[in-house]
Amino acid sequence: MKPFTAALITGGRSSRMGADKAFLDWHGRPLWEVQLAKLRAAGAAEILVCGRREQAFAGDGFRLIPDRKEDLGPLSGLANALRAATHDTVLVLAVDMPFITVELLRELIEQRLGSILDGMGDRAPLPHPGPLPLGEGAPPAALVPERMHQASDQSGAKAFTTDRRPFTLSQRERAGVREKGREFERLVVGLGVVPIRTGRFEALAAVFPKAALALAESRLAGTDRSLQGFCREAESAGLVRRWVVPPEHESLFRSVNSPEDLEPRIR
Repeated sequence: MKPFTAALITGGRSSRMGADKAFLDWHGRPLWEVQLAKLRAAGAAEILVCGRREQAFAGDGFRLIPDRKEDLGPLSGLANALRAATHDTVLVLAVDMPFITVELLRELIEQRLGSILDGMGDRAPLPHPGPLPLGEGAPPAALVPERMHQASDQSGAKAFTTDRRPFTLSQRERAGVREKGREFERLVVGLGVVPIRTGRFEALAAVFPKAALALAESRLAGTDRSLQGFCREAESAGLVRRWVVPPEHESLFRSVNSPEDLEPRIR
């Protein structure tokens, strides 16, 4: 598995709760520490805590990323995470979703791999039985099995064959191979997974590509800073795909917004 960044989003004002949700007692521990431990257990290579400047998080093993501007909503925290992330893949978790499990976070990361393969369709890396097909159907070099060998003709145009015999690619064929290579790179780096249930995206328990930063910043500069609008546009742009939450997982996406939500902590 490629290394990924995990980001804990903590910047909400907690107005309905009446106290900062990040520091609520959750079975004897501050809620933010509980959520942070889940991100570690999920296998993150880098952990960010994104929130307000006045929030006093102490500890090691994570980087604090304060909001650039406050009161811009959760999309601002998500943008901060994408901007600060070292890795191309960013797993996001809200501090007020304590029912999310480590197993579900790992499943989201695995779903991202499924996104790549789904997006590739019949271009997925399978063993090729013979010479590499040319033209628009040619797979990118990254998908060519190791048993194939690179060769060059006298003009310097490169191609692949199983018997080391060079052959010439036309200008159109060379352009096709280059485009397939760029498309493969976009698929490997540029797909995220956002759960959806009852018709709404769960953007704060999701996986985003760092490439979604430009879209997040664009929407922050506009009038619609909603996560739903952001996710719809990210899906249309091919940056993420939706993952329909199975019925048995739906209760895990509950958040705690008011004191009443804390009463039965395990339902």
